[in-house]
Amino acid sequence: ALVIQALRAAGECRRAPLVQAGLDYLRSTQNADGGFGFTPDAESDANSTAYVIQALLAADQDPAGAYWSMAGKSPIDALRDLQLTDGSFEWIAGSGSNPIATQQAIPALLRTPLVAADDQAACSELYLPVITNGVE
Repeated sequence: ALVIQALRAAGECRRAPLVQAGLDYLRSTQNADGGFGFTPDAESDANSTAYVIQALLAADQDPAGAYWSMAGKSPIDALRDLQLTDGSFEWIAGSGSNPIATQQAIPALLRTPLVAADDQAACSELYLPVITNGVE
């Protein structure tokens, strides 16, 4: 998830093969509850799920959409399920309030990737070239 965000921040187009390969990998590791664990097959945790949500946003994917839902549960749902009644988040279910998990969950739920990428600049091959009286 962090690599996808770094690639986008470095100017890779959201449809670039490296970005798509990263998204495919993430999809292959998604848990039945819609969330993501630190390693494949690990229990969903707030930190990993938050980073994936941010990566999806950076790649112009909808983390609440049908494609990223498992049995009707999206990564957003999985992250919200880890929120406690006092507003804080658990790292994994049953672990209790965790400041780092809470810190990572907030920007993800606000739908804010770590770095926003401008696809017009990053994917100039998708747009018409700028014509300037013969001067490039």
